[in-house]
Amino acid sequence: MSHVREKSIQSLYNKLHELVGLLSELLNVQVLTDNAVLHASSLGVAPFFVEGVSELQLSSLRLVTTVSELLVFVSVFGPKKHPPSTSSRIL
Repeated sequence: MSHVREKSIQSLYNKLHELVGLLSELLNVQVLTDNAVLHASSLGVAPFFVEGVSELQLSSLRLVTTVSELLVFVSVFGPKKHPPSTSSRIL
């Protein structure tokens, strides 16, 4: 029983790790509303308060970095301009 539970938790961890990584990539290529970006940033910050999830923390760091880069770009150039390295913007 314990082995099945551990396997399920590991599978969930791997899927969450992949989800956070893909969300970071999505922010680089897709126009998202500011509400979606806010939720993504909160998802990216939460793993830093948990021990033993280093891979998830690395994916989360990429996500938070992407969000912060977008926010800086929007605050400097406005929401209508695209960042030069990506096609993302916040509406």
